[in-house]
Amino acid sequence: LGLPGRPEALGGDPAEANAGAARRDAHEAWTEMLDLMVDFGVPLKESETPRATANRLAATLAPGPAADGARRLGQAEEHARYARRPWPAEALASSVLEVRAALVGRAGRWIRLRAALLPPSVIRRWRMAMVPARFRRWPEP
Repeated sequence: LGLPGRPEALGGDPAEANAGAARRDAHEAWTEMLDLMVDFGVPLKESETPRATANRLAATLAPGPAADGARRLGQAEEHARYARRPWPAEALASSVLEVRAALVGRAGRWIRLRAALLPPSVIRRWRMAMVPARFRRWPEP
């Protein structure tokens, strides 16, 4: 159907619109995984590729669905960044939940409490928003 607001009504390719949505979903899932890493004390390395970050996180988790989910998120982010057609986003939400459950399961009581009440990832975003880039001493996410 050529309904207003749909890509084909605007002369666009529906496959491109789907690819755009899949890229957005992959970026959002990746950002959530990075936030979880910050919240649960897993250091971020700004120079790493998504695959390297995901593999490093997976190595800290027990083998199984969470480690596989971390790797899946890294691969999806790389495809979203560099591939013509990104991966479909169906399994990304469950991958984030598996990673989160694994990080919660290995964290101590105080880390879990801090992650729930005042997550460091939120504090980091507030700092980024409040301090102009030229005055920062820390890297952007």
